[in-house]
Amino acid sequence: MEGRVKETGSLPYHLSLKFLQHNPPASTKSLSSRGDGSLSC
Repeated sequence: MEGRVKETGSLPYHLSLKFLQHNPPASTKSLSSRGDGSLSC
């Protein structure tokens, strides 16, 4: 069981994938650096 869930930071692996699908790393970085406000979290 433990091997199936990879921990990436504090988020479970499947949650990270879900987040990355909506917010690719590049977009997330540029959004947060601009202070766009498009990021809900």
